[in-house]
Amino acid sequence: MRARFGLLGGSFNPIHIGHLVIAERACEELKLGRIILVPTGDTPMKDPRSLAPARHRLAMARLAVRGSRLTVSPCEVSRRGMSYTIDTVEALEPDFLVIGADSLAALPRWHRIRDLAARVTFAIAARPGFKPGRVPGYIRHTFVRAPLLDISATDLRERLRTGRSIRWLVPDAVERYIRRHGIYQC
Repeated sequence: MRARFGLLGGSFNPIHIGHLVIAERACEELKLGRIILVPTGDTPMKDPRSLAPARHRLAMARLAVRGSRLTVSPCEVSRRGMSYTIDTVEALEPDFLVIGADSLAALPRWHRIRDLAARVTFAIAARPGFKPGRVPGYIRHTFVRAPLLDISATDLRERLRTGRSIRWLVPDAVERYIRRHGIYQC
């Protein structure tokens, strides 16, 4: 029998400690063998001009999880054309899809959401400033208790753009990568 596992997708623009804490807590609470982080490829949910190149976001995610039970899949970054969560779930067949409570309101607009809901249990993690709203009845779900770390990629990009520190907000290897490649600094 295979070990149960979950997916945590996102733009990871850049990946930060908040993402990693949620993934680790989901792994513990749901008794999963692993969580796979999946950086987005071409997604209808984000303006591609606002994202660092996918190769950099993938590299930063790999650096962030090095030495942990978290892993990274390049499946969405490698996929040609628009990338939808249902395609990733059909390819990888996870048991859980980990999302932040901030994503709840958008769920009904996700591509093939009912097909997705039939395939996974949503593991919903609290996020600062977002009260878990009503979860649509067709979605199997559970809640993941994780510390409410008020870290956002938007704030990190602004801090980098204005020359402020991101120390302790991202793994050291990710900060070194960002600085070495000049990402988000203009």
